[in-house]
Amino acid sequence: MNPRAWLVDLDGVVYRGEEPIPGSADFVAWLQQTQQPFLFLTNHSARTPESFAQKLQRMGMSVGPEHVLSSAMVTAEFLHRERNGKRIFAMGEEGLLVALRHRTVEVVEDDPDIVVVALDRRLSYERLTKTCRLIMGGAEFIATNGDVTYPLQDGPAPECGALLASMEAVTGRKPLLMGKPERHMYEEALRRLGVEREQAVMVGDRLDTDIGGAKRLGIRSILVLSGQTTRPQAENSETQPDLICNDLKACMARA
Repeated sequence: MNPRAWLVDLDGVVYRGEEPIPGSADFVAWLQQTQQPFLFLTNHSARTPESFAQKLQRMGMSVGPEHVLSSAMVTAEFLHRERNGKRIFAMGEEGLLVALRHRTVEVVEDDPDIVVVALDRRLSYERLTKTCRLIMGGAEFIATNGDVTYPLQDGPAPECGALLASMEAVTGRKPLLMGKPERHMYEEALRRLGVEREQAVMVGDRLDTDIGGAKRLGIRSILVLSGQTTRPQAENSETQPDLICNDLKACMARA
């Protein structure tokens, strides 16, 4: 396969919850020793890149925040480039709010041009009501990602898509999505790594987001079986990766 750059999902690929998947630290060390550029791509918007890096460091990986690209960061970059000067109402956690501040996006509580929705585990009924009313009032509707769940050690937990389902039901509107499988995250990752899509490979555990999104953009893909997808599911899916490996450690031998 010989890629020039690696795009690597986190949940279900590098770790599950707070536990590293065996071999993931060896894989990262191999990338660094062989001087292969890489970025971790995650739809999870709640953490800052510094927080992600600290988590990975605790798992034995010598990485920094520059190695992480979250859906919150992609959203902030999109707003900075494509919606410059617009007033933003933000529903989300620290990862989103810090990303918006970093790109000097104006965040307001009233009369916004755009409503941005991310995972918010402290969401109140009052905040949900206000968000829906602003969308119904005509604000543009943008969301970091559409994942319904994300994996934890003790099982799946609701993600941003679960919140979006209620908002879509109330408002009758669907958001513009930024994270995988949409093109915005992949294009931002390629821009940061300075490579063309033909030179990169996406490694993920989900056919619908990681693999499907990469294939739509002409990026090669590797499915790992350490997370959401089983081998029978992969073999019976219309979405086919270029390679299937048990985990990241197996990728080193086959890529």
